[in-house]
Amino acid sequence: MEKELIKAWFEKPNYRIGVEIYKRLGSNNFLKILFDSGESSYNMNRLKEELKHLESSLKAVSKPIFIEKKLNETNNYKRIISDDTPASERDDAPDEIKAAIEQRKNLYAEARFLKSTLVSEEDKEVRKKACLRIISIFKQINPLWELTQYYDKPPHKLPPTFNKIESSLEDETSIVLNAKWINHYKYLKKFISDSSKKEKLLQRYLEAKQIETILIERDAYQHSKLIIPVPD
Repeated sequence: MEKELIKAWFEKPNYRIGVEIYKRLGSNNFLKILFDSGESSYNMNRLKEELKHLESSLKAVSKPIFIEKKLNETNNYKRIISDDTPASERDDAPDEIKAAIEQRKNLYAEARFLKSTLVSEEDKEVRKKACLRIISIFKQINPLWELTQYYDKPPHKLPPTFNKIESSLEDETSIVLNAKWINHYKYLKKFISDSSKKEKLLQRYLEAKQIETILIERDAYQHSKLIIPVPD
C-alpha cells in the first residue's frame, strides 16, 4: 500500500524516512542525491512536493514496501524490511549486485561532499572542478541503478548482456582513492628496505602516483604534507 505509506508519512513528516521512501519509489537520480545530501528547508519542501506527486501517481498494492517501527522514547527508528524487500538488497544477492550497491553508496557520499564544496567554496575554478566531477558521478551512478533495477524484476537474474567490468582507478570515488593512497604510503614506509618485496613496492609506488595525479585533477588530494617513499 504505497499510497497509504506516503499518506502516513505526511501525518508526521520525518526527513530521513521520507528520503528512504523517495529512494525506493522515485526515479529521479538527481533528486536522490539532493535529498541524500542532508536536511534543509529547501530539501524538505522539495521532498514533500515529490512525495505528493508520487502519491497521486501510484496505484495501491497489497503490501507495503517497508515500515518503520518506533524503538524507544528517544525517537530512534529501526528499518524493518518486509517480504517485498528488493531482491538486490537481500543477503543472497550475487556479489556483482552487492558491489554495484556499495559503489553507488560511495559515489553518493562523494556527491554529498562535493555539494557542500559548491555551497562553501568561492573559488570559481574549484567550483568548476566540483561540478564536472558531479556530472561524472551521475554518469557512473545511472548504470548502477539500471543494473540493480533489472535484477529486482523476476526472475532476479543479471542482464543477459552483463559483463563484469574491471573498474579502473578513474572509476573510483575520491574517498576510496584517498584511502588507497594512504594504504600504499603505509606499506612503502614499512617495507621500503625489504629487498624481497622490490617488485611489490614498485607496483604500489606507481599506483600511488597514478592515484595522486587523479586526485589532484579533481582537487581532492588530501595528503599533500606526506612524501611517499621512492623504492630503489
